[in-house]
Amino acid sequence: MTYKRCRLRSLILEQIERGDIGVGDQLPTESQMVRQYGMSRATVREGIALLVQEGILARRRGAGTFVRSRKPHNGNKLLAAIVASQPGGWDNFGQVVHEIEARVHEQGYSLIVCNHESSREKTQAHLQRIIEQRVGGVIFSPIQLPGFTDFNLQVVQTLEDKGIPFVLIASPISGESLCRYSFVSSNGFAATREIVRHLAGLGHRRIAYIRGLPEVFSADQRFSGFCEEMKRQNLDMPDGYIRQIEVGPVEDQGRREVRELLAQSPSPSAVVCIHDSVARNVIEEAQSMGLSVPADLAVVGFDDLYFAAELNPPLTTVRTPLPDEAAMDVAILFKKINGTLTGERQEFLPCELVIRESCGAPPKLRASKIIRAASPAVATPL
Repeated sequence: MTYKRCRLRSLILEQIERGDIGVGDQLPTESQMVRQYGMSRATVREGIALLVQEGILARRRGAGTFVRSRKPHNGNKLLAAIVASQPGGWDNFGQVVHEIEARVHEQGYSLIVCNHESSREKTQAHLQRIIEQRVGGVIFSPIQLPGFTDFNLQVVQTLEDKGIPFVLIASPISGESLCRYSFVSSNGFAATREIVRHLAGLGHRRIAYIRGLPEVFSADQRFSGFCEEMKRQNLDMPDGYIRQIEVGPVEDQGRREVRELLAQSPSPSAVVCIHDSVARNVIEEAQSMGLSVPADLAVVGFDDLYFAAELNPPLTTVRTPLPDEAAMDVAILFKKINGTLTGERQEFLPCELVIRESCGAPPKLRASKIIRAASPAVATPL
């Protein structure tokens, strides 16, 4: 039996090498392979198990057996994280990297940290180096800027072609690739719905929104949540109440947009911002115009960045579960490396609404509220 199962392994590998079956293709059923190769079901099952252990094949419960990689896992104890940190220290890069490294270390592996800084050139250079070093697996944070969808897909396609297990963090790249790859992200759709519910509960009827950059999944996801809940609350969404930031210095984003919002008649009583840096700019700009936050304008951010609680007034925002995202990403990656993951896995984790002074909530309501995934993570893109 040992000879026959090894023979079956070789036959399948030959088909993969010739291109008769490619990465992502489904193998025949066990019954079909029994007839095709003239082997017993037990032999077929053991031969497939060998290739699953090597990372060549993957079993998907209820779906069958699929080609996962053209090459066996190399056993390298070195992993890589290709992630992004923004200039100025306004993001949560450190939390993600710290958690990934800690979890990787627990498993006896080492980690290469590659900061792509949302640069095509740096990402390509990092990708080439980790391929040359034959890393055992990769965690990749897609570049979240307009015009980078195809490039992000090229990166993961390269990893697939090289047989390197990978998991995405923070974004599934696009709605079209949502179910194609494994990823862990936060449920921005449900979180933004909760923001609108909270503001409506405080009596706000004129709520504006400053959108994130176009062609960015997380930005579209949050805006979809905003629109969904505004409809459910029977609140109007005039075109003049929706603005969108542009690519440029973070310290400028939201300033022009809030002035345009406040020029509307009537002006909004609350503004929801795509992230905390925009919210900070909105507060500063409103105050420079002689307005009081939250008495004249309530402001809510997203991400609970390091400065949010220190603003004047302290910022109501959404805390994303970054350590949990990183920990789950690592767990999924090791399942892929070990060949124990059946199919791809997609996870949107619940966020936490942190209620502070900028929204105008009375002191007794200022607290943290975990937003469970009662709402779906995505809706029809807008």
